[in-house]
Amino acid sequence: MRIVNVLRLLREPSKLPAGLGLEFSPSDSAHLEWTLVLPPWGPLPHWFAAPNHSAFDSEEPWQRFVGLRWSTFFDLPSLNQVVPVIEFEEFQNILSKSHPQSASTPPKIDLALNLIRQYENVLTDRQRGVSFCPADLLHSHKIINEKSPISLFQASMITNQAQLVSPVASRYECITGDLEPVYLAPFLDRIAHNTTLLPDKPVRSIFLGGAESVIHGFWSEWSQEYWTVRRSMVFASHLRQIADHFRSEYLNSNDEADRTLMPNPIESQGNGSAWMRDSWPLAPALGGPFLAVHWRCGDFVNTSPGRWNYTPSPVLAAKQIIEAAQDQKLDIVYLATDASESEVEELEDEIAPIKLVRFVPSDSVWSQIGPGGIAIVDQWICAHARYFIGTSPSTFTFRITEERTIMGFTPESTFNTLCPSGVAKYYANSQAYADREADGCEALTFWPIKLEPDYTVLSSSSSSVRNLDEL
Repeated sequence: MRIVNVLRLLREPSKLPAGLGLEFSPSDSAHLEWTLVLPPWGPLPHWFAAPNHSAFDSEEPWQRFVGLRWSTFFDLPSLNQVVPVIEFEEFQNILSKSHPQSASTPPKIDLALNLIRQYENVLTDRQRGVSFCPADLLHSHKIINEKSPISLFQASMITNQAQLVSPVASRYECITGDLEPVYLAPFLDRIAHNTTLLPDKPVRSIFLGGAESVIHGFWSEWSQEYWTVRRSMVFASHLRQIADHFRSEYLNSNDEADRTLMPNPIESQGNGSAWMRDSWPLAPALGGPFLAVHWRCGDFVNTSPGRWNYTPSPVLAAKQIIEAAQDQKLDIVYLATDASESEVEELEDEIAPIKLVRFVPSDSVWSQIGPGGIAIVDQWICAHARYFIGTSPSTFTFRITEERTIMGFTPESTFNTLCPSGVAKYYANSQAYADREADGCEALTFWPIKLEPDYTVLSSSSSSVRNLDEL
């Protein structure tokens, strides 16, 4: 999302917020048609190695889930409505055609930029902005391969059935400072128009390493720009279909009854435009007759001392789940978790006779979608529940709450969290929390969607800024 907003500014400099003292290259310099190359996925540290949610215990299972296309998980036509995006495989083919070489020759990128979080005293008097790293910082983060061309990452981490080749870069630099879109975009624009970085050609391709260091900043959850990109991140249809089939078969849940029918694409905008509708057609959403719970037990929680200080134990999680299920008059719980099998069994015993349901794929489905696909199936099912309780802080929970907000669920049915103390925090009484983290459990924050006119079609009007079709 953050990198997409960097590209939005590079392609449309007029969107740069006023009053920040920032500017792009002089107007007589043509602005470049930037395209986002989507890096291959996988494997991620929290992905499971088998359908039963066991962890990776050797390198072999990892090799099945490297170099995955973005279309494995997301709908690319939807992303393309905001900025042009291409898979890395397509980028590799473009480079091969423009520079015919051996098929095994690595694609060469002009410049590799390593993004380093704010380095103190780089900017005088803490002036806001981005700069190249000073020499000591540059060398402390230097890529091991010092000679050009510089290998950007090991081929073994990218090569898969698509026969991708690990890229190299002609030059390496690092940048630091305020790593957010409104500051990064003007800096990258100046780099692209700088004729001195490379001796024989302008910079036309940039690799951003450490992109996780970029923050939303000025365009965070309270902004239209944040929600435009978030709304465009539509899950791949084959994963939604798997989740919808599971909902129908095991949870008595379907879009008509649940009032979660997705909007249709906008005829004049083509495929991938459905998300641009200002609301879903049957909103407000009701959800299926089940309680969905995300119980986070892995990652840092699993490796931290005093594990149950960060997430509720099976007994205390069960206490909160029973309370919510009884309050909502629901007798089925759908569980998304990275807990061990023994912990899930203990939880299931504790909440009986309430029924516990999980998505455990068959071997064939597992081979088809892998651990990343299972995570999205879990999120999509949780997003359709009558009532949801997550874990805070957890990106997995945050994405579910955003999905439910987009679908038209109420905050009361969505922004609720399990707590290690055994006392859940509910949105319904969130105003009563004098300190949102008083017991070490952070309440979830509701951010209402802000619609950006250029990317929104109003259901109740005959036209929009783009004069698009009615729902």
